[in-house]
Amino acid sequence: MKTRYKYIHFVRYTPPGFEWVCRANRGERDLCLIGWNLRWREYEMVPYTGSAYTVECLADIRDFLAALNAERSERRDPQPEPGHSGRDAEP
Repeated sequence: MKTRYKYIHFVRYTPPGFEWVCRANRGERDLCLIGWNLRWREYEMVPYTGSAYTVECLADIRDFLAALNAERSERRDPQPEPGHSGRDAEP
């Protein structure tokens, strides 16, 4: 999966609740977090306060989210396990 774009890149994020952080290539400033939204059943972007995005950056973030969602849907078991609580611990 592509993680480096013209102006931004994505790196793994270790605290619970989010899986990726988006950083500017220039200056390494954190721009947003990427994590799984259980209710929407897709990855979402959570921007940091004060971050601004160009159309190109937003398109790259959208591309990255689409790739994560596609990868997850390919791995997802079509039938839930018996007794499954509905909460995803790991993809």
